[in-house]
Amino acid sequence: MTDAVRRARQYAAAFGGRLTGLLEVSDTGLGGGLRVAASMASMARFESSDLQLDLTPPRQEVQGAVEVRFAMSAPDSGLWST
Repeated sequence: MTDAVRRARQYAAAFGGRLTGLLEVSDTGLGGGLRVAASMASMARFESSDLQLDLTPPRQEVQGAVEVRFAMSAPDSGLWST
């Protein structure tokens, strides 16, 4: 969030404005799904007639990303007027 605010302030300043509020924070990239088929197949091992379950969870990598939208003051119209 600190990086998002810093970058938004830089964009606002480039237009001669300033941040005035936070409008929205939302998750990005919710696709991808889970890979459970291979994990489930490897959990159950049938040796002779005994059922053995390997309940050790696999190592997982977790990543997150958000989109943040801010409001800014009116830009400085002097920047683009001639």
